[in-house]
Amino acid sequence: MLASIRNDLSPRFSHMTTPMRQLLLLLLVSGMAWAQEIVPQSPSTASKEIVVVNVTNGLNKSNAKEAFEIIEELDPNQTAALILQIHCLMDTNWDEINLIMGGLGQLEGIPTYAFVDSMAVDAGALLAFSTDTIYMAPASIIGGSPILGDGNMKAKMESFNLATARAVAMSKGRDPKLVEAIWNEDLEVTWGEKIISKKGDTLMVEAQDAVSEQEGKRFIAEGLARDVYALKEMAGLEGTLRFTNADDPRAYLKDSPLDSVKMRETSFQDRVVVIEIGKNDLVNSARFDYMRRVLERAEHEKAQAVILDLNTPGGLAWHTGELMMRTLGKMETPTYAYVNPSAVSAGALIALATDKIYMSPVSAIGAAAVVTPFGDLSDDVSRKINAILVPLCRSVARANGHDPLYATKFMIPEKAEGEEKSGDSLEETDLVVEEQDDGTYRLKKKKEGDVGDLLSLAATEAVDPWREAAPLAAGIAKSLEELMEKESLDGEVVLAEPLGFELLAQWVTRFSAIILLVAFLAAQAELRMPGFGVFGFLSLGLFALFFFGHYAAGKLIGFEMVALFVLGIVLIIVEFVFFPGTLVSGLLGFVCILVALIYTMADGVVLPSGELSPWKLDGNSVGDALWNLTVALGGAVIIGILTARFFPESPLFKRLVLQSASAPAGPSLPDLAPQTESTSIERAESSLIGRRGEALTPLRPAGTAMFGNDVLDVVSDGEYLAKGAAVEVTTVEGSRVVVKPRPGANS
Repeated sequence: MLASIRNDLSPRFSHMTTPMRQLLLLLLVSGMAWAQEIVPQSPSTASKEIVVVNVTNGLNKSNAKEAFEIIEELDPNQTAALILQIHCLMDTNWDEINLIMGGLGQLEGIPTYAFVDSMAVDAGALLAFSTDTIYMAPASIIGGSPILGDGNMKAKMESFNLATARAVAMSKGRDPKLVEAIWNEDLEVTWGEKIISKKGDTLMVEAQDAVSEQEGKRFIAEGLARDVYALKEMAGLEGTLRFTNADDPRAYLKDSPLDSVKMRETSFQDRVVVIEIGKNDLVNSARFDYMRRVLERAEHEKAQAVILDLNTPGGLAWHTGELMMRTLGKMETPTYAYVNPSAVSAGALIALATDKIYMSPVSAIGAAAVVTPFGDLSDDVSRKINAILVPLCRSVARANGHDPLYATKFMIPEKAEGEEKSGDSLEETDLVVEEQDDGTYRLKKKKEGDVGDLLSLAATEAVDPWREAAPLAAGIAKSLEELMEKESLDGEVVLAEPLGFELLAQWVTRFSAIILLVAFLAAQAELRMPGFGVFGFLSLGLFALFFFGHYAAGKLIGFEMVALFVLGIVLIIVEFVFFPGTLVSGLLGFVCILVALIYTMADGVVLPSGELSPWKLDGNSVGDALWNLTVALGGAVIIGILTARFFPESPLFKRLVLQSASAPAGPSLPDLAPQTESTSIERAESSLIGRRGEALTPLRPAGTAMFGNDVLDVVSDGEYLAKGAAVEVTTVEGSRVVVKPRPGANS
């Protein structure tokens, strides 16, 4: 600008002296600087920030309030755009989602984008529709599901949701019918000649369909983006990405809290990473976190390939969905599933999330219907779950080059041809032929419970076309080595193994019974001794290790069970110190400890909403927890009894204790001067039996008591005796002096 002014004035400059020219230029520069100070200058778009806000709603997590607070504080002068990274499972926390939608409506001068990171379901879909532009991850879904409940409650939810949907649609210029179809099952949604959602179903759109185009217009989303960096490039946004409550997908955090003390890890670069998925790996949320970390490492360190070695009967549906969409579905590193020998239920769905599937010679894959540990889902819950999970798995399968038909048939039972009923009449298709005991055949009506069959494929079937679909598996391999040879993978094989706190969690959960056994024995030894010493600290340390290990394993939702355990200990202390012998406080404390230990070791049940129940437990894991507790408590009791009976007479104990000290001397006792060692001990023992005294310390059951002027180490006959209790010696066995409460005396 200064140069152009100078060029315009150059003819006049030629008639000026040099000092005059310099003075004029100085005045021009000063004037421009002054003008810039008094006229506010808007920052350039490149200097503004693109704010990324994560909105999560599901699996017992919701950060919607936090997201709303971030949106409220956005400054249009500093913000080039807002990207909502959405991962919402179902219609929970509606009030919080509504807060965000209200915040979006108040934003002025800030363009808004939705990035459907995995699922934008129900309230999540409405949140995405509340933005100006939508982008979706390649293996994601957007839409709604049937509203649970009946009667007035269901009518209220439907009325409120549909009104909100219409308001959002009109505010963003979208077709109200499209948004209303999220919950309205009476609407049919078409796009061109294709029926996207037929009557009787709620709208649920897979990513590949969401970006379909008609006459230059996209259906729902403007494009498929792997992450927010890709979204920024596709949308042509300028500015620096600022991640608020969201993680930077390209900033791999190698040291997570659970990895802070892990051992040195082998690099995955140019190597083939093998992750073994066994029968118990998909029923523990901590294992999903571990697999996600390994997959992210493989992607970050540019591994040659990842092979999932599958031998699993299934596991947690929602955690499986998250692993498929948010990790496997976005990987650029080639991924392979090796069914060795079974990939059932969740295992089959994970296989669909890989690039290629190989089968071992004798193997099977399929049968992925969603059930609970308590049996089948109710009809309305089943419809809602399938309305979300089936499109999710179809989308992941399509993104990885598999025919989505397999996902549908794996998850939804298919009735035999003609099995559907037509009214109450007995059509020919309602009848089946059954062989009778006498060898004859009769026509019978199909049973009401016939729900059809789930698709499962043997190895040889998986490599052949099924109906109109292409083969599911790329081939049959006898071993991982043969799979690698067929895929020309020549990198060094690295078997992924848990390290650091992950390994600690694995060992603690595996050897819970032994840890509890030693902890109970240490607590028992501490109770037998006055004061608080080594055994007490050992017991507390082992219990702390037990709870921390299970927390690291993902079995503790919070610290409620730890608090319950501490409460149990406090109640037992109250019993011993303040109300000895009442048993009420002690028994209540013991029950609190048992409940805390069982709930810590058992796995919670993932509810149909996708949230982890804090109180409902998986039946099989409860059995394992009870077994561990039985071994620990039973072993501690047995070892305690044997120790009390035989340890005082053992050579080790006699070497630790001065034997002659047990024979008291004094004017109140007869002369015990021995003629021989044996007669001295016999006289001492006989003189003690029947003596009466007073407990100087609580006997729990061991402690000290005073008999006249003599203080002896004694043990009660099993009953707790408080300090000051009147006692009487009943038995003397070597150094072991046994007492009982004195009859008729107050203790």
